[in-house]
Amino acid sequence: MFTPFAYFASGEVPFLPTDVANLEIWWDAQQGITLSGTDVVGWADQGGKNYFATQSSAPRRPSYSSSIAAINNLNAVNFTNTSEEFMDIVASDSGPKPWVAANINNSFTMFVVTNQKTQATAHYGVYITQGSSGRTSVGWGPQTYPDAFISYGTDNYAAGGAKVSGSGVNNPFTTGSWNTAMVQWSDWANRSTTSFRVNGVARGTTVWGSAPLTPSTADPRLGRFVDTGADSHLNAFVAELIVYTGSVSATDILKIEGYLKTKYGHYA
Repeated sequence: MFTPFAYFASGEVPFLPTDVANLEIWWDAQQGITLSGTDVVGWADQGGKNYFATQSSAPRRPSYSSSIAAINNLNAVNFTNTSEEFMDIVASDSGPKPWVAANINNSFTMFVVTNQKTQATAHYGVYITQGSSGRTSVGWGPQTYPDAFISYGTDNYAAGGAKVSGSGVNNPFTTGSWNTAMVQWSDWANRSTTSFRVNGVARGTTVWGSAPLTPSTADPRLGRFVDTGADSHLNAFVAELIVYTGSVSATDILKIEGYLKTKYGHYA
């Protein structure tokens, strides 16, 4: 038997993202959503650290899409670039935000179930970013600078990041379709191990740029790259996003991917 919140492997043993150590953030669009009409005001962390994604400005709120047939009639948060939608990442107790409280900048593992609606020439589509200034980001997404590749990890526009399969012509995503992506960056400061998987398949990566920089994380955000311009915002549905501090073992990666695959049913 399958429920939206648990993946049952052989022997009907339930698995959840909380079963893997060093879980930092777990946003699941099936729970923890606060709405104003159809707009998302808040998105509560399910991982136990009580981080929230929140947006007080009505024009900047993403919308909520429910009962999506392509993902087992489950729900997703819908970001659009046209309205410059994004959410601030805060702690419920006004304590340190996740990128301050943990070493996510330098070493992290991230899973996301998403549907990138378009890959237009000006849309960066980074999920979790620095807030106040600059183009330093933590996360991944279809990138258009300098050559429309998939960029991920900790990325600083001029300083560099990583790309998958060399360029946009080898984009492992199908825009307009649902995908689960996993990115693991074990040592950004030394340009070390990277790993990227889409729908359970490993993808080759290439480091690009000149030198790593550590991002400022005073105001982390979800769905927005820099402060101005529609081209700096995510244009995608996000059904679930899970972030661990540090590396996750190969065995646990398969468990998490299995949980997401079974839950959403979006790839064979």
